[in-house]
Amino acid sequence: MRVRNIGRDFKIEAYHPESSYETFGTGIDHPLSKRVDASIEDSAIAFIQSHLGVDTDAVHVRSAFAGQAAQHVYVKQQINGVSVANAFANIAFNKDNKVVAFGSSFVKASKTPSATPSINIKDVISTAESVPGGKYDTENHPTLTLEYLVKDDGSVALTHVFQVGDEAAGTWYQAFVDAHSGGLVSIADFVTKSALTCPSDHKGGLDSSFETLTDLQGLGALPDGWRSDGTTSTTTTAASTAPNNNFGGGGSGNDRVKMSVQDSAGTDNADFLAPLMARADTCACSCGI
Repeated sequence: MRVRNIGRDFKIEAYHPESSYETFGTGIDHPLSKRVDASIEDSAIAFIQSHLGVDTDAVHVRSAFAGQAAQHVYVKQQINGVSVANAFANIAFNKDNKVVAFGSSFVKASKTPSATPSINIKDVISTAESVPGGKYDTENHPTLTLEYLVKDDGSVALTHVFQVGDEAAGTWYQAFVDAHSGGLVSIADFVTKSALTCPSDHKGGLDSSFETLTDLQGLGALPDGWRSDGTTSTTTTAASTAPNNNFGGGGSGNDRVKMSVQDSAGTDNADFLAPLMARADTCACSCGI
């Protein structure tokens, strides 16, 4: 569980269920291994159902990718036909159609409320707009959704999920508002600041003087960039590492980065807003003083 500080006066807990990760050497069979017509999506569902002991309708496939050497499937947990926002699983198959790796944060909820909301989503938007600050943008933000959210006590809350942001303040959040009580349950912050304030000598503790560090990237770790090993580019649009236009290469597209140079919203800083896939990222670089 993490505590997120939103502005000066507001804090909220962001919880992620414990995850597990297994590897299987050269690979193990899955329940559909002998079916030559089985898709990787169906194979993944069958394996997860068998491995975790869950029903087929508890698994919802989010995305899948088949390459020359491996195949990958990414899924979300479902309860009562409703997706669980923070419970996922991923599975990797080798070229021989054997399972070589499996990760999961699926849960067995201790308490599950009704999947039918008691409060209309239009009545709770103002809650998310007023607490962290920002507005719901009907034109540029994703469609409102209904999802369960796992809480740190093992129960799940039915939540209305939508995004709010304030371009001038450089904020962009995804809000989870309880669909039965109307209270704000959690948020996901899409903004990353590129400066860090820390003790000047990095060892002196809180009694030492402070300085603001910028250019925090470790170029020594990735001298050739994120999508290159120095000789070959590893960008694959079909695997959803996508620009705005994929030119028929697969993937969801619309992932361009919007740049704002000499942004008037702040001074001596920069931030990067990275929402969910298929939404344009935004980088804002403000002027120095």
